[in-house]
Amino acid sequence: MKLFFFAFAIFSVIFLDTNLIYLLGLGENRTTVAYIPLTCIIIIEILRKRLQLNKWAIIIVLWGILGILFKISIGQAEVFKRYLTFFIIPFLFTGYLNRITIKEKCILQHVIFLFILVECCMAVYERINLSPLLDTESYQAIQSDITWTFRASALLGHPLGNAMAVSTINIFILCSRIKPKIKFAYFILIMISLICFNERGNIIITFFTSLPIIFQTYKKGNKYLKQKILFLLLPMIIISISILSNSDLGGRLFNINHNQDGSSLARIEAFNVFAYLKTDELLLGNPSNYNYLLEKMNLAGIENGIITILISYGLIIGIPTILFLLSFQIKELNAAAYSKLHKLLILITFYGIGITNPHLSNPYQWFIFICAYYAFRPNKKTYKFKI
Repeated sequence: MKLFFFAFAIFSVIFLDTNLIYLLGLGENRTTVAYIPLTCIIIIEILRKRLQLNKWAIIIVLWGILGILFKISIGQAEVFKRYLTFFIIPFLFTGYLNRITIKEKCILQHVIFLFILVECCMAVYERINLSPLLDTESYQAIQSDITWTFRASALLGHPLGNAMAVSTINIFILCSRIKPKIKFAYFILIMISLICFNERGNIIITFFTSLPIIFQTYKKGNKYLKQKILFLLLPMIIISISILSNSDLGGRLFNINHNQDGSSLARIEAFNVFAYLKTDELLLGNPSNYNYLLEKMNLAGIENGIITILISYGLIIGIPTILFLLSFQIKELNAAAYSKLHKLLILITFYGIGITNPHLSNPYQWFIFICAYYAFRPNKKTYKFKI
């Protein structure tokens, strides 16, 4: 029963905090429906005094609570759910994940594998039919009639959000100790997904951060594995690049030219957003800042996750938040048996992609990072901080 409820809680956040919730007719209560099972687990573990948190997780949770109180005091009580799902629930849940059993870890892995399979199948279907399965406003805002510009919307509605989630999972799978054939199978699925999402930055970053691990696996592998990589994986990559570069399937990676490169201009323009905010809006932040700036600057999105955090949460809350989150990640990566190269590649992937799109400020992406880390980390030690 405990294992079933754990699986249900993970499944609820990963699958129901997506556009799938609207298909089920529960969109108005999206956050509540997605997070209630997980919240129940956390409350039970707190009552049993069994949560084991690292110090940075505790700091982030306390910072979130202070942030909520501060926002309520200045008349921004509407941010409560956002702060709850960004600062508090995911990082309290790490206290449970620090002591999960082998069976629970397998469940976590299988839910993530299922997520990748669903994402890939949806993305491929949408690319073939040039139409989304789950129609969304964000989808309508980024599409055109030109075939090579099509971007699949899959579960999360926006290709950037989908691409960041699967890229984060990819690097954790490759850095894990699971069987190489599983690693490479999911690497291929994720690269296919990224091509369908048609996000150039994600494709480039994910491909090049994956190459050192593939090469490392090749060097350490036995004769049979080396033959598979040389005669199957390597030719597959070369043939795929050839096909993509000579067809519409190459999308924005191969077909766009500098005069059409609106996304690059948008990323440069993102650094000018602070000039459009008053001092108090910049310092205190406001949930309406993001949409205000999009309208003011005529942008489809603010293509920088760090800047998005600062304009949404304000400099007073946003700057410490970024530092706390990074410290948490470094602490957790050091707590696992990762090599220096693997730790560096994980951070490069997450932040390299995160600073090219606004989804770094999305609680969902941090939940994916946390789940992928605990699902695939090579164990080294656990924490003794309890609440």
